[in-house]
Amino acid sequence: MRQYRFEGLRQYTKSQVSLQRNICRYISSEPFKATFLDDLGKVIGEALKAPCSISRPEICAIAAADLDHILPKLSCLVRLGAGPNAGTLIAQIDGDTAAICVDRLLGGNGTRSRFHRALTDIEEGVISFLILKTLHALHKGFQTGRELALTLDGFGATLADMK
Repeated sequence: MRQYRFEGLRQYTKSQVSLQRNICRYISSEPFKATFLDDLGKVIGEALKAPCSISRPEICAIAAADLDHILPKLSCLVRLGAGPNAGTLIAQIDGDTAAICVDRLLGGNGTRSRFHRALTDIEEGVISFLILKTLHALHKGFQTGRELALTLDGFGATLADMK
């Protein structure tokens, strides 16, 4: 008798298995439900007082050394704290999207063009309102209380601002 050998199965390293366990432990399944993006679009649409449709975002892990080559020299970067650990996420908001959101939230018609400069303190405050609304929508579906807690930790225009 000999041991059965599985073929064609994907192999995982210990760190990949650990990452998967942490995802299952700390991230709610709510943001991955089929209706979540539509619900989030409604929340943002109510804040902007305009119809809003959200498409699936591109989420990927990028080595810190590669970020300089990928991101534009001047951008709208948001630093999010990722508790319960001391982790940090950096999200980039498209310049056109940031300009439109600021304009809509300040009562404009959303025709403002892209920012070619760092956000002012007032613009950061306006955008933070929308980010906090989005984070609230993410947290609303958490059920056990031990899931990932995202906090708004700051803004920056360059990677140096994020350190």
